[in-house]
Amino acid sequence: MSEERDLIKKRGSFKGRLTAFVNFLDSLKDKTFTRCDVSELQLRMGKIESLYEQYDEVQLRLECIADDIKLQVSERSDFESLYYKSLSRAQNILTDFNKDNEPMGSCKSTPGSMHKPVKLPTIQLPKFSGLYSNWLEFRDTFTSLIHTNDDIDDINKFHYLRASLEGTAAIVIKSVEFSSSNYSVAWKLLRDRFDNRRLLVQNHVSALFNIESLSKESSVALKSLIDQLNKDLRALESLGEPVKQWDTLLIYIVTRKLDQRTYREWEECKGSLDKTSPIAFEVFMQFLRSRADLIETLELSRTNYSQAVIKTGPKIKSMVATQSPTSSISELTSKGPKISEIIIHDFYVDDLLTGGRDLDEVRFIRAEVTKALASACMPLRKWRSNDPQLVSDAVPQSFHLNIGSDEPDKLLGLGWHVNSDDLGFPIGFTKSTNGYTKRDLLSVIARIFDPMGLLCPIVVTMKVLLQKMCMRRYQRLDPT
Repeated sequence: MSEERDLIKKRGSFKGRLTAFVNFLDSLKDKTFTRCDVSELQLRMGKIESLYEQYDEVQLRLECIADDIKLQVSERSDFESLYYKSLSRAQNILTDFNKDNEPMGSCKSTPGSMHKPVKLPTIQLPKFSGLYSNWLEFRDTFTSLIHTNDDIDDINKFHYLRASLEGTAAIVIKSVEFSSSNYSVAWKLLRDRFDNRRLLVQNHVSALFNIESLSKESSVALKSLIDQLNKDLRALESLGEPVKQWDTLLIYIVTRKLDQRTYREWEECKGSLDKTSPIAFEVFMQFLRSRADLIETLELSRTNYSQAVIKTGPKIKSMVATQSPTSSISELTSKGPKISEIIIHDFYVDDLLTGGRDLDEVRFIRAEVTKALASACMPLRKWRSNDPQLVSDAVPQSFHLNIGSDEPDKLLGLGWHVNSDDLGFPIGFTKSTNGYTKRDLLSVIARIFDPMGLLCPIVVTMKVLLQKMCMRRYQRLDPT
């Protein structure tokens, strides 16, 4: 019973303090507020806010040992009702005072000064997977956004921390119980594990020595190298390392990672600098940035040129000549499958090479193919045949080919002797006025088109002869 009496006395003391606070609020009811009154009210509110925790502890013990539990519940209800009402009154008094004393410029805005709020993009929380190279960036960003933000309570900070960690970093705090009081414990564990200056310095120095070498000049690769250098050097500088004194060493390390052309350009640039003073690393970095911009400009020019060639280059002619007849096949099915097959399979670039069993069949093929392609605005011309009767009744455009000539017609790089219906290699070996020259031999070799290698022995012999002429230092027009 003595314990119960002591607890009742303590509870009475708490109720008395609350009653005194209510009386103070009543005294302010018809009084003109001053800043001193507001300061006093704020101090009293600070004290009264901690009163409930003390009362709750005593009341809970009374409820455990008292026989009349209903009486204790009624006591708690009366106290809580008076407590929250008094705090609400105090808060309203402070709010009204602040409104009355707010500067006019901040209370009202003219229509011209009203601005719609701008929707800014959401800042994404950084992710940290346990790599020392990313620790400083994660630590500074998380500290700025979450750790030092007083508007976020500890339990939410702990939630943000767990959501930001991956891999080995998440394992570090995995065993920490998720509670408000354990946030500081988890943050300390994380910093003890990764905020290791010695390991951070070692990691960034290792990254400098292990920069990937450039095999060829590329603006993307060179800019990536520049970004990697800036990242590691800034991290080392923030860790207190004397980076400003490493100019010569850094230049040597990085130049070994450059491609041959960039390295050569740097050596030429270095030769134009003052030889009596050491080269500053910033000068070297400026050279790399300028070099990257130059390479990017050249790459862009080459890209534009390639696109122009693809759209308007010489390959388009052969493609159109081959694809245009083929694309019209769907419109020619009424001519019969034989004509369609001839158009699809017997066209080589822009030459139609076909034939038949007899004269009537070939005449039929010529007439139908000509009619079909003419309907697609692709008229055929320049007919040749080993039978003169087929050419005699051909279209007038065929007669400008000098049909009676003994010269073979060019057919896919080969010579077609119409009368004998033979394929050959048209080699015209004309003799210069001073005799055969090195230029004549080279001209003949260059004109030979032999995809099957039938003339390899002859071509090799001519090339050996040309090689001997070169070894004897014959000029292009010297007679042999």
